[in-house]
Amino acid sequence: MAASTIVTSSNGWKTRPLVESDSTFFMESFADYPLGSNSYAARVNKFSACLYQNSLYEDSIIKSGKVTVADGVDGNGVIRTYVTERADGQAIHTRILIMHQPGIMVIRSYAMHPTYRGNGYAHQCAAHAVGLLREWNITKCRAWIEATPSFPAMPSMKTKYNTAGVNLDMSTDTNVQDYGDESSIKMLEADLSHSETLKTNCPGWADVTYTISTS
Repeated sequence: MAASTIVTSSNGWKTRPLVESDSTFFMESFADYPLGSNSYAARVNKFSACLYQNSLYEDSIIKSGKVTVADGVDGNGVIRTYVTERADGQAIHTRILIMHQPGIMVIRSYAMHPTYRGNGYAHQCAAHAVGLLREWNITKCRAWIEATPSFPAMPSMKTKYNTAGVNLDMSTDTNVQDYGDESSIKMLEADLSHSETLKTNCPGWADVTYTISTS
């Protein structure tokens, strides 16, 4: 039982499960992540936990919506860590996803490797993710972002979210989930239609299609 879904776009981009050989990439991506402790030990533990969670459950239960305690899933839900690669096969982005309600995906972390920041890839990664949402029958996405974002890409992305109709202020909370952090965070919520609009609005992505395979 393990994460196995791979999404490949017609433009060559790919999203695949995190694997052990991603260790250095993962560690570098989270070295300055603004939420939670980014000490070396904390990052090692996070990487280990992500690999472990990827080994639990079949992806098919996400698609079926059987992701609750009543379905036999533990209280944390089904947690998946996925890596996005550009068309040249270079890994650029990591996201940690939680599914604990049918049809709802919570994006717990969204980390661009520092080498690839400032290239507009955050929007392209969001466009690429539509393939995974469709495959897993996800109709609603939620995510937490800093009330005052650290990275310059986030104000630009928030503008794109606004244009797509995403609710950027579903709630304001104190971050108590990430070890070593009590930042003020806001929850955003996007229906699948909003995600589809983000894809349509992303230059060059409107006509992109997706192919599903398994690892």
